Formats: sequence, structure tokens, C-alpha cells
Amino acid sequence: MSKSSIARLDSPSLIGKIVLVIALALLAAPQLWYPLGFDQGVYAACGDVIRRGGVPIRDCFETKQPGVMVMYAIPMLFTLAPMAIHTFTLLWTALTAIVIGKVAGRMLGARAAYPAAIFYWLIYAGINYWSMDQAETFANLFLVVALFSVWQAGEVGSSGQQSHLNERQPTRSTTNRRRVFWLALGGVCCGMAFWFKYVFALIAVALAVCLLLHVWLRTHTWRTALGSVFVFGVAALAVAGLGLICFALNNALPALISQFQFLLVEFPLGPPHTLPQIASELARFFNNGADVSGDFKATVPQWIVLGGGFPLLLILAVIGAWQCARHIPIVYVYLVAYFVSAAAVVVWQANYIQYHYTTMIPAFVLLASAPDFRFNPRLRVAFIPAALLVAAVVLLAVRMLPWVADMAQNVALQRKIPREIYLESRVAPNVPVAEYIASHTSPNDTIAIFGDASWVYTLADRRNATRFPFINLWLRDRDAVTYPLFIGQYLAGLQRNQPIYFIITKANFPWQNNDYIPDYEASSEIRNYIESHYAYEGDVGPFLLFKRKP
Repeated sequence: MSKSSIARLDSPSLIGKIVLVIALALLAAPQLWYPLGFDQGVYAACGDVIRRGGVPIRDCFETKQPGVMVMYAIPMLFTLAPMAIHTFTLLWTALTAIVIGKVAGRMLGARAAYPAAIFYWLIYAGINYWSMDQAETFANLFLVVALFSVWQAGEVGSSGQQSHLNERQPTRSTTNRRRVFWLALGGVCCGMAFWFKYVFALIAVALAVCLLLHVWLRTHTWRTALGSVFVFGVAALAVAGLGLICFALNNALPALISQFQFLLVEFPLGPPHTLPQIASELARFFNNGADVSGDFKATVPQWIVLGGGFPLLLILAVIGAWQCARHIPIVYVYLVAYFVSAAAVVVWQANYIQYHYTTMIPAFVLLASAPDFRFNPRLRVAFIPAALLVAAVVLLAVRMLPWVADMAQNVALQRKIPREIYLESRVAPNVPVAEYIASHTSPNDTIAIFGDASWVYTLADRRNATRFPFINLWLRDRDAVTYPLFIGQYLAGLQRNQPIYFIITKANFPWQNNDYIPDYEASSEIRNYIESHYAYEGDVGPFLLFKRKP
């Protein structure tokens, strides 16, 4: 591939840009018709609480922080339809991809901008429906801006920077103001990411270490280096503190404290792993494209070739890391530190769920977009990075072609509404029970589900009588300090709001080998209240419905 053809790829024409955007949008369009999985159902239930004036954590319990719930509440101000949530997420992802492209252009060179943005978008386009709309999805934008801001702060005042207006070099005070601006922006973004998941603070720590090294290398002054880290840290802590103030003003600190107590007992949420097991789990990231794309129904064929392109991206990332280490070592330090700290966040959580790896993607695609054969034009294998780039893009896109065809068949040709597509999915049982509840209650009535079917709340457009949209994590450890507290709060919600229906999920729903009926029997306070005030009405699929007695 010639230099001129590479240049055309780096700077496509206006028509080329339009065609590219349409193609990329089409590959991700099937996500608009995906249902809500378990996590998304929880976030939607909490988003509904927020849009009704409630306070996250206090009025809707979740193990994650309120950021993701607030993001759900934004589209839910207009409609409770899952399509609105997915649309908002795709727009957010598009913005994140654009920002990643801009960051690549500034840190790695203009040629890296389009590959980085396209890689990120295509990786997300084929993500499993369970992994969509997660805290990582939204936090990535803040973390990438933090990465760029901290690096830019380290670059301010370096000999390589020149005035864009051909004016005289900036004064020391101007340089300091610029550095403070970038440090504050980076800190604020890290503080924002903290309110999506506490563990994202580890990435902020990694960036702070890189900043310390960067500024010292530029200035050879420890005072300036430590002062830069101080400004960055103060900005991050200020945002974290502002969040605490908001909780305090809304009488929600006790709820936040009880959530933290729960996390101390249950976190990490997965079992401990040996080093070989950890290495094996992390290695799955490099085959992430082979995970079943959009796996919400079994009728769509899977076109997964060479791990969906991820192994090729790994080769590009290794080449990119090598070239960065040789030519722009400080960028290499930042990107590798970001990637390693994001991997440490995955290990810390110990669940190794696909969406946990999402935080590793920005640094991965930045490194994968870094290779440039023009660093050594005499190298005979100079075409390999360009060939790998094209092949990776094709394979990432091919994963989604069956889903695009399925969307065209169902939506464009058969004109199915979202409800009909949801009924073809793995979470179909939520639909009929939500419709039954909606037809047998009024909009101001409440319901309570003893199980993990949070989507039913927003699908039926009925409020949760308790603050708990799910029970799978907090109910099982009866020795935990939060168990009697949460049981009491669950019962208090029932007594206060008197739901029309109390619903228990049957065995093996929503997961195999899962049964909440023994847990219901063991929670004697809740069982006694239900048996005194409710009568069995019937089954709707895997749901047992008990209606409040007149």
C-alpha cells in the first residue's frame, strides 16, 4: 500500500466521511432494538426513581455509584422505552469515539485519529447486549479526557510547544495557568469517573504517577512535579467531596454508608483467583470479539473469524507500543500505565465479565492505532500494519452483519415493533408479566419483586415499593452486617407503600440453578407480612403473583 493511499485513508474526502459514518452507524443500529439485560434493568429502575424525584442509593439500592443511574435518567425523562436508553448510549459512545480519535491525533499523530475512533466504535458495536449501557460505557469518556488532560499538562511549557499565532513565547504565568487548567480538567474528569465506580480511582492514581514523572522530566524540578500532582488530586477530590455534600444535603449519607458496608463484605464480587487463573481471564480480552455479539436471541448466526479481529488488534497494539517506546516514550508510559491500571481494575472486581474489560479498550485502541511504517520506510514489511488495520476493521464489522440482516428482516421488511423482538429474546418472560401488571393496576400503584427481574418495573411503568430492584447480591450472605438492615428496609417499603402485587420468581429464573423461594422462606419477617396481607393469584411464566387482600 503506497504512502498516497495511506494518506487518503488518514484524510477521507467529504463523501468518504459521509459513507463511513453511515456504514458505522448501520453496524451498530441493531443495538436500538435490544432488550434490557439484568444490569440495564436495575439501572433503568433506578433511573426511573431519579426522574420521579428520588435520590440514587437512598431510594434505589445499587452496588455501583450513582453516575450510571443518572445517565439512564436523562433519556428516561422523555420515555421509558429501552430504545431511548440505547440511542442515548450510542450517541455517548459516538462522542467517546470522536474524543478518542482527537486524543490519538494529538498524542500519536494525525494518521492515528481515524483508526482509533473506528476501532473503538466497532468494538462497542458488537458488544454483548448484557454489556451495553454499563458504567464503563459512560466513564470511558471522562477517563480518556483525563488521560489527555494530564498528558497535556505535562507538555505545557516544553521546548516542543510553540505559539499557534507565531507570537512570542508565553510567559511563566501563562504557562502555569495553562498547566493548572489541564490539571484541573483531568482531576475533575477522574472525580466524575469515581462516581461511576469507586475502583476507577486506580486509573486516576496511575495517571498521577505518570504526571509526576512527566513534569519532572520536563522541568527537573520536584517542586513543580509534586505541585502538579497536588492540583490534579485536589480537583479530583473536590468532585468526590461535592458528591458527598449532595448526598448529605439529601439525607442519603446513611444509605451510602450501608452500601459501603455491603461492599466491604462482598467486594471483590467474585471468588479469589490464582495468578495463572488471573492471567487466563485477562487473556480473554484479546479474544473479546469472539464473544457472542448481541447475544439476546439464539436464532442469529455468528460470523466470528479470527476472534472478531481482536488478535489482529493485539498485534497492532504491540507494534504501536514498540514504536511509541522508541519515538515518543512518555506517551508509551501513559498508554501502558492506563492499560495496566484498567486491567488491574478488572482483577480487583474479580468477576471478569465482558463489560468490565470495556475500561481497557481506550488504551488498547490508542496503541493499536499508533503503528506507522513511515518511522522506517526502508523496512520491507512496512505494509503489514496497514494490512492488519484493514483486516481488523473488516473482521470487527463482519461480526455485526448477521445482526444487521436480522434487523432489516424484522424491522424493515416484517415491520415488527420492539415488543415482538423482545419476545424473541432470552429475556422474553419479562414482557407478559409486565403487561399483566400494567392491565391489573393503575399508574400510581406500586409492585414489589422478590427476585432479579428489574426490567419489569419500567416495562410495566410501575414504581417499586421498596428501594431494592434486585436481591441476588445482598440476600444470600445472612451473616453479613447489612442482611438484617436490608431485610428491615425491604419490609418497611412493603408496609409503607402497600404494593398491589408481590411477585416471586420461580426456580431457574433468570439464571439456571437459581432459586429465591428458599430465601423468601428464610426471611421470616417478609414471609409473615406477605402471608398475612396477600393471596396467591396465579402464575405468569416464571413469576408467582400474590395480590394484596382487599
